[in-house]
Amino acid sequence: MLRDVAHAYGLKLAAAGSDLTYVHCDDLPHGFIQMTRHSKRCLESTLEVARLLGEALKKTRAAAAKR
Repeated sequence: MLRDVAHAYGLKLAAAGSDLTYVHCDDLPHGFIQMTRHSKRCLESTLEVARLLGEALKKTRAAAAKR
């Protein structure tokens, strides 16, 4: 249910012109970020999400600096 709602919300944001990156890890459960000590796959996905977030924050800061 959560994934369906999140996916629908992501589609609405994209349709409205929002700049977003939607990541769907269909092989991982909700809350996988809290399971990184127990699963290599959870750790890899968490690191990927962190990398994407870092890139988005850099982009946001660069855009704010231009104003």
